Amino acid sequence: MRLLYLHSYSPDLNPIEEAFPAIKAWLQSNCDYVLGETEGCPACDPYTLIWEVVYGVVTSEKAHGWYKHSEYIA
Repeated sequence: MRLLYLHSYSPDLNPIEEAFPAIKAWLQSNCDYVLGETEGCPACDPYTLIWEVVYGVVTSEKAHGWYKHSEYIA
């Protein structure tokens, strides 16, 4: 058995820390749409909005780049 140690935790090297600003930027640039979906009307669906943002902003290419930047992959 071979034991591999991960480097110590650093927010700068955590891929999720790079995803949050991308999601936040999308929400800010589409604030009218976001407000319309979170107003509380019966036709509004904030859960669909969340999934739309996550799957629209966090693409596999971006996730790969974030993991590469954090040195989890070569």
